[in-house]
Amino acid sequence: MSYLEKMLESKIQSKLIRKLESEGAYVLKVSVCNKNGYPDVTAFMPDGTVEFYEVKQKGKKPRPLQEYRLKELSKYGKCYVYDGEAKRVYSGCEDSNDSTEQEEQTTPDI
Repeated sequence: MSYLEKMLESKIQSKLIRKLESEGAYVLKVSVCNKNGYPDVTAFMPDGTVEFYEVKQKGKKPRPLQEYRLKELSKYGKCYVYDGEAKRVYSGCEDSNDSTEQEEQTTPDI
């Protein structure tokens, strides 16, 4: 990824963080984590829910490991892919209050 692309994604992350904090969320931007593929932004919302955001440039999609992490985290909160203009609910994620069984998952190659 070029410096310009990285800068662009970081600007999108900053915009998202400002928006979430203006809504009263406690927001963490995770740069280093013991779990590869962990989403870029974690937001603890005022209503007690947790939201996970994978930030991407417009038209780009999460890598397979990022998709795996979003699906894995869906049992703890809502998962989104955010491109600076729209936040899309990650299709593999379900509301944390949903009682449906999660399918068995294997970690994709890193």
